[in-house]
Amino acid sequence: MKYILAFFIIVNLVSCTREEPDCTTIVLNQLQMNPYSNQEIGCKTFLILFEFDNEQYFLETNNCADMSRPILDCAGNDVCENNITNCSEISDSIYQLENRIG
Repeated sequence: MKYILAFFIIVNLVSCTREEPDCTTIVLNQLQMNPYSNQEIGCKTFLILFEFDNEQYFLETNNCADMSRPILDCAGNDVCENNITNCSEISDSIYQLENRIG
């Protein structure tokens, strides 16, 4: 009986599930960026998180540089460059959102 109990305890410990990293953590790691914590952004490139059709996307931008602004999915892929999803719909959604905020 002791062996059965020990077996179930070991199985329970070994089978504990690890939490998968969230979308933001994955993209930050891929781009070798740190999470924002009220530090001065200055001219560093940063990400803006937004949702479209219940999916998270990131807009990579910079306050000091006039740059093309890639739209990234949770895997860090540029959705417009790789035709992963409808780029024009997402771009229009971002433009409308930025106009409401700004």
